[in-house]
Amino acid sequence: MLRIPEDALRQAKGLGTTVLDMVGALVVVLDTEGKIIRFNRACEELTGYSQAEVTGRPFFDVLLTPEKSDRIGGLFESFGSGDWPRRYRHHWQSKNGERRLIEWSHSVMMDAEDNVRYVTATGVDVTEQSQLEIFQNLTVEVLALLNRPGREVLAKIAELIQRALEAEAVGIRLREENDFPYFVARGYSADFMEAENFLCAHGEQGCPRDGSQRLECLCGCVIEGTVNREKSYFTEGGSFFSNHASELSFDGDIFSFRGRCIKEGYESVAMVPIRNDDEIVGLIQVNDRRPDRFSPVVVWFLEQFGSHVGLAIKHQRAEEALRISEERFRLMAEGVQDVFYVGTPGLKSVLYVNPAYEILFGRSSGSLICDPGSILAAVHPEDRGEVAVGLMETEAVEWRREYRAVRPDGSVRYLDHRVFPIQGTSGEVSFVAGSIIDITERRQAEEKLKDLNEGLESRVQERTVLLEKRADQLRALAGELSRTEERERRRLAQILHDVLQQNLAAAKNQIALLRGQSPDPGLARILQQVEGLLAESIQTSRSLTVELSPPILYDSGLAVALEWLSIHMEEKHGLKVEVEAQVEAEPDSEGFRCLLFQAARELLFNIVKHAGVQEAHVRLDLSEDGRAPRLVVSDAGNGFDATGLFERAERPRGFGLFSIQERLELLGGSMRIESNPGQGTRITLHASPDPAGG
Repeated sequence: MLRIPEDALRQAKGLGTTVLDMVGALVVVLDTEGKIIRFNRACEELTGYSQAEVTGRPFFDVLLTPEKSDRIGGLFESFGSGDWPRRYRHHWQSKNGERRLIEWSHSVMMDAEDNVRYVTATGVDVTEQSQLEIFQNLTVEVLALLNRPGREVLAKIAELIQRALEAEAVGIRLREENDFPYFVARGYSADFMEAENFLCAHGEQGCPRDGSQRLECLCGCVIEGTVNREKSYFTEGGSFFSNHASELSFDGDIFSFRGRCIKEGYESVAMVPIRNDDEIVGLIQVNDRRPDRFSPVVVWFLEQFGSHVGLAIKHQRAEEALRISEERFRLMAEGVQDVFYVGTPGLKSVLYVNPAYEILFGRSSGSLICDPGSILAAVHPEDRGEVAVGLMETEAVEWRREYRAVRPDGSVRYLDHRVFPIQGTSGEVSFVAGSIIDITERRQAEEKLKDLNEGLESRVQERTVLLEKRADQLRALAGELSRTEERERRRLAQILHDVLQQNLAAAKNQIALLRGQSPDPGLARILQQVEGLLAESIQTSRSLTVELSPPILYDSGLAVALEWLSIHMEEKHGLKVEVEAQVEAEPDSEGFRCLLFQAARELLFNIVKHAGVQEAHVRLDLSEDGRAPRLVVSDAGNGFDATGLFERAERPRGFGLFSIQERLELLGGSMRIESNPGQGTRITLHASPDPAGG
C-alpha cells in the first residue's frame, strides 16, 4: 500500500523538475535560510554550476559577487518579516567568474501555520540590455562634449567611460613628438604611471627622434596598427581586449612585451585606438583587476568613441594651428620697421627721412632728400601714375594708397603709404608727414589666412555633415533600440503566456488529479501545497505578462491602454488616476505609443513614491499646432525643485526623468517639467510629428 503514494510522490517531483527545466527563465527554490533547494537547467547553463554542486548551500555565498554577498545575506535574514523587495536586480557570478545582471521576482510557499517554508525566485538575464542602455546614454554625453575645447573634454570623457564600465582605471594616450604618454589617467598607481607613461623603446641613447623608433608592448602594437587579427585577443577594429590577461601567451607576437598590466594584477584589459581618418593618433586604455569585465559589444562602443575623440582632436588641432598662425602674423606685423618722413606739400622737398627707408627701398635716405621725385622711380610702373597724382593732392587733405614698389634687386614689395597735412600757426598747410609700411608679409599672410579660412570652412562643413550623419545614426539606433525592446517585451510576454502558463496549468491539473487519487492524507496535503504554489506561479506569470507587454496597448491603442493603466494603478497602489484621451491624438508610431505608455507608467509610479497624494491626472491630446501627440501627467502633491534637476542626476527621481527625456529626444520628442515644492507637478511629453522610432 505504501508503494502507490511513494510512486505518486516521485511522479509529482519528477513532473515538477521537468516543468522547471522546460522554463526558459532562471528559477531558484530556496529555504528560509537562503539555501538552494532547486536550481533549474537555465540556472545551470548560465552559471556553470550543477544542481548537485549548489544544493544545500546559501545562494549568496555561491552566486553573488563578494561585495554583495554579506549585504544580501543580511537582508535575507529579514525575509520572514516581509521586508524583502518583490522585484530587484543584482549580479550573479558564474563558476568561471563571469558577472551577469539578473532581474528577479519572487513568491513564497506557506505552511499550514502561515509561516514561510520556501521561496521561489524567477529571474531574467538583462546584462546585454543594461549595457546597451548604459552605452546609449554614454554616447549622448560623449557627443555633447566633443565641440568643447581643451584638456577638460578628454578628462571628462575618461571619467564617463570609467563610470559607465565601473572600471578601476582608464587612460587616454596622445602623441607627443615620437611617443604616446598619458594625456589623461584615472585610477593607476604612481608606480604604474612612472613605469608605463612612455611607450618608445629606449636604448642607450634614449628614445630616437628620427621617426624610426618602435613602440613597446600591447599599447604600442595597437597604436602602430601591427595587430594580428587572426588572434582572438585582437578585434577587426584593431583593438586588443582580454578578460583573463594572465592566461594569455603571445608567442613573440608583441614587440618587447612588458607585461606590467599583468604584474599589476589587471585581468580585464582593453586597448582601443583613437583614429583621425586612417591615422591612429592615440589610445583609450581600460583596466580592471576583476575578470570578465568586457564584452565585444563594449569594445565596439569604445572603438566608436575612439573615432569621435579622434575627430575632436583633429578639430582642436586645426583650431590651434589657425590660432598660432594668427599669432605669428600679429608678431610679424608688430615687428615691421616703418618709414617716416617730413616734407613740403606736394612733396616738392623732403626735409627728413628715417633710416628705415634704406632698408625698405634699398636706396639711401640722402637720395630721397636730394631728389624727392626719386620715390616715384621706385613705384611699380603700373601704379606710378596713380601715386604721382595722389602725392600732388596732399596740400590740404589726407591721402592713402597701397601700391607696389620695385627694389633695385628686382624684388617687388607691397607698401601702405599715408600722408597727413600739418597746419602751421596761420592755418595753412605748411608741411606733410608721411609713413610707409611694408605690408608685403601682411598681404601674403592675408592670402594664406584666406586659404586657411577656406580650408577650415570646408573642414567645418565636412564635420557638420559628419555630426549630422552621426546624429541621424544615433536617432535611428535609438528607434531600433526602442523597437527591439518592445519586440523583446512582447516575445517574453508571449513565452510566459503560451509556454510557461500552459505548462504550469498542465502541471497544476496533474497535481490535482494525483491529489484526488491519493489515499494518503499526508501526501494529499503536500500535493495540495504544490498545487497552491503552481496556482500562485500561474498568477505571477500572468501579472508579469501584462506588466511586460500589456496586450491592450497593441490591440486597442494608447488611449484605451491608459484607461487600463489607471485601473491597474488604483488596484495595486491605491492611486486614483483620471484619464482624458482624445482619439485623434493616438500616435501613428508604435514606438512612440509604447514609449508614452511606459513613460506614463513611470511617472505615475513617481507620484506613488514621492507626491504624497492619492489622485493624479493623465491627458492625451494634440499639441497646440495640432501636429503631434502630447501626454500630460500631473498631480497636486509635494512637488520638487526642478531647477538644475538633470545636474543632480544621482537622485532616483532625477535619473528616471532624465532617462525619459533622453529617450524622447533621441526619437525626436521633448519633455517639459513644471514643479515647485508644495505646488504639485506637471510633466508634458511631446511626441515627434515624424518620429525616428516608428
